[in-house]
Amino acid sequence: MSAIRGGFQPFPSLGAAIADLEALPHMMDGPVDELRLIVQQLQAGLPESSEPLVRVLYTQARLAEEAWVNGERRLAAKHLSKAYHAGSRAWRDRA
Repeated sequence: MSAIRGGFQPFPSLGAAIADLEALPHMMDGPVDELRLIVQQLQAGLPESSEPLVRVLYTQARLAEEAWVNGERRLAAKHLSKAYHAGSRAWRDRA
């Protein structure tokens, strides 16, 4: 849950998330691994729905997982970034 802080508020930007996460003592293999965790946490907090931003979150997360399983980390990172941005906006819009 370290990926989403202070009352479940997403980071203000992808760069802020990566900078904050790189300093964690339990950092995984790299920023892409942590971004994947953040996206999973956004999915846990935003149930799948027909709302456009939530659909983008889930669609991009699925594409990222497919790339991840195939060892395509760069492609996974591209999809994770899109998922993060959509999920962050959907989370803000909920408030």
